[in-house]
Amino acid sequence: MDRNYKNYELVFVDDGSDDAVGMDFRDSIIRLNNARLLALSKHFGKQIAMTAGIDHAIGDFVVVVPYGFDGMAELIPKLVSRAQQGFDVVYLGWGGEAPVRHRWVSSAFYWLNSHLTGIQVDQRATDFLVLSRRVVNVISQLKEQNRFVRMLVNYIGYNVETLIIDRPRTLILDRQIDARRMGLALDSLISFSHKPLRYLAGLSLFTSVTAFAGAIAVFMDELFRHNAVEGWTSLMVVLLLMFCILFFFLSVLSEYTCRILDESKNRPLYYVREEYGGTRFDIASIMDVH
Repeated sequence: MDRNYKNYELVFVDDGSDDAVGMDFRDSIIRLNNARLLALSKHFGKQIAMTAGIDHAIGDFVVVVPYGFDGMAELIPKLVSRAQQGFDVVYLGWGGEAPVRHRWVSSAFYWLNSHLTGIQVDQRATDFLVLSRRVVNVISQLKEQNRFVRMLVNYIGYNVETLIIDRPRTLILDRQIDARRMGLALDSLISFSHKPLRYLAGLSLFTSVTAFAGAIAVFMDELFRHNAVEGWTSLMVVLLLMFCILFFFLSVLSEYTCRILDESKNRPLYYVREEYGGTRFDIASIMDVH
C-alpha cells in the first residue's frame, strides 16, 4: 500500500472474537498510523461484518478483503486501477478450475438466481472486490437484515467488471460451509425475487380449478349415472395429497413472513463495541493549492 498510494486507510472488522484475540490485534492496530479496528459486539456473520467495514471506510475507493484471501494484497492496485478506468465495481475472479461438486452446485445456483431474480452475477466472482464511493454511499442506504453483499452490488446496476486471475481456487468444502452457502442462496433468492410466490399462486389456482372440475364431474356422474363413490382409501389419499400441497405452500409463505418480520423491526445491522486508532492523511497532497 505504501508503494502505490499516498493516502490510504486500513479498516479491520472484528466480528465478535474473544477478548484475547481482540486485545492482541488491538495492540498491532495502535502502532499503525492509518489503521482502525471495528470490534463488533457479537458475531453477526460475514455479510454484516463486510457491511460494517464498507460503512466506516472513507476513501474514494473501498477494497473489501474477506477472510480466506490473506497474502493477496498485491492484487489491490490491479483492482483499483481497473476501477479508476470507469468501473464502479471490480470483482476478483478465479480463472482456475474448481472441484466438480462446487462447479455443479455453483452453476445451479447462479442459473436459478438469474432466472428468478433477473440479476446477473458472474459465477467466477468472489467477495474480494473494489467499490467506488458512489456505490458505497448507495450500499449504506440498503438496510435489510438478510443480505448478500454481492447481490446488493449487482442489484444497484452500476458498471461492473471482473478481473480474472489464473490461480488455483482456495475453497473450503465441508458440511458447515456448504450449509452456510445454502442459507445464503436462500436469502438471496427470497430477498430479491417474488417469483416463487407467483409460481405458487399459479399452481394453487390450477389445483383449485382442477379440484372444482373434479367435484363437478363426480356430481354429474352421481346425478345421471347414479354411481355411488366408494373407497375409503382413495378418499384418504386425496385428502393427504391436498394437505401435503397446503403445508408446502405454508412453508414457503412462512419464509417470506420471517423476512417481513425482520425488516419491520428496523433494527441497526450491527453495533460497534469499540473503535481504536485513526487515519492520517498527507493534507498537502489532497488539497487544491492555488
